[in-house]
Amino acid sequence: MQPKLIVTALATGVGLAIGSPALAQDYVTGMPYLSNVPGLTASYAAWASSPPTVITSTPTGLEISSLGYGSGYYSIPTANQVTLNPNDNEAVLVLTVNNVPNAQASVWMGIPFILNDNVGSYTLGGYAGEFGYADQNNGLGSATWNGNTVTETVGLNGTLLATIQAGGDVINAFNPELDPAVYPGGLYNVTFNQLYLAVAPVPEPASLSLLGLGAAGLLGYRRRK
Repeated sequence: MQPKLIVTALATGVGLAIGSPALAQDYVTGMPYLSNVPGLTASYAAWASSPPTVITSTPTGLEISSLGYGSGYYSIPTANQVTLNPNDNEAVLVLTVNNVPNAQASVWMGIPFILNDNVGSYTLGGYAGEFGYADQNNGLGSATWNGNTVTETVGLNGTLLATIQAGGDVINAFNPELDPAVYPGGLYNVTFNQLYLAVAPVPEPASLSLLGLGAAGLLGYRRRK
């Protein structure tokens, strides 16, 4: 095998090992987008005030226009509650900044969120922006940008993780929150697109073995040469 072909095979092995798709997402409201939360109650500070706060359900999620730190509470109807996969070990929040061009370069905000099940209430998330922050509670997680959309991924631990692993757990309520720590103009307009639990993708053992064999083959070729 030529060196170029060996490198190609090796790269393919890497793709298989790292790029394996995750299992299906468990959307907390039973729908891919947070469009089915008409009963969301503004529960803290800015969102509970009179205008300029406007809360709107859109086809791609829950749109919030406000000024200052705010939070809302939504009790998920029983019919929309999803029994979680016992292997779920991360929570993912997707949010889009609507009113700031090139938000990644100029916005720094807190997007914590609270999940509730029959056992307790859990605050996850943290501050995500140009600095790409992580989970405020235990240092896990990450925030990545794609244009004006930020995806915050937070690893689960403690009681929530143990309850999920025991089987039969559901999320029965949640609180989206936003702290516009650095937000040009102050008045923000964002859309909470998605909130779901999932299984973090991990390298597949078979693919890792293939990767090791590819590396060994490349080394052997060099030695023979």
